[in-house]
Amino acid sequence: MAPKPTSVDFNKLWWEVTEFLENANDGLYFRPNREIPKTKRSKWRFEFRRFIKDLVAVRREFGGRR
Repeated sequence: MAPKPTSVDFNKLWWEVTEFLENANDGLYFRPNREIPKTKRSKWRFEFRRFIKDLVAVRREFGGRR
């Protein structure tokens, strides 16, 4: 049985995670700045959860464990 295709675009996800990590490393989610809007800074935890959910979906698609 072939795995169900996921709606996650791995290349887009890779870019989003990389950008998120760079911004987090620079502390842009914790202080006022012009790069990250205030509304997005306060919701970084939800963005992180979505990344984990999408990464798990990609792993399952390629035959990884639960």
